[in-house]
Amino acid sequence: MPEMPAAPAQAAVPTPAAGFRFKLGLALIIGNWPVGYGGAALALAWGHAAGRDKLGAVIATTVYLISWVMLGAGLALAGKAGLRHAKELWRLCGSRLWGRRTPDA
Repeated sequence: MPEMPAAPAQAAVPTPAAGFRFKLGLALIIGNWPVGYGGAALALAWGHAAGRDKLGAVIATTVYLISWVMLGAGLALAGKAGLRHAKELWRLCGSRLWGRRTPDA
């Protein structure tokens, strides 16, 4: 029986964390929370201080919706691996900043 030719060597597949798209997606996923809640809170506070509560509410709603677009774009770029990585980063930050115990500690 003739010998089968060896399969061609495959190029090393880069890990998701190495790519620019993954890093950008991860930044969008992580930035979603402070932009959404922080930006909405600042817009509401500004609107109240300026005496324009309705405008502040409209701006707050717009900023909050933009944060959801950021989350969607981040998930599209980084995928499930990016979401898992973001959750791990949030868990680590929470345990270090607020002294919470992690499940594996």
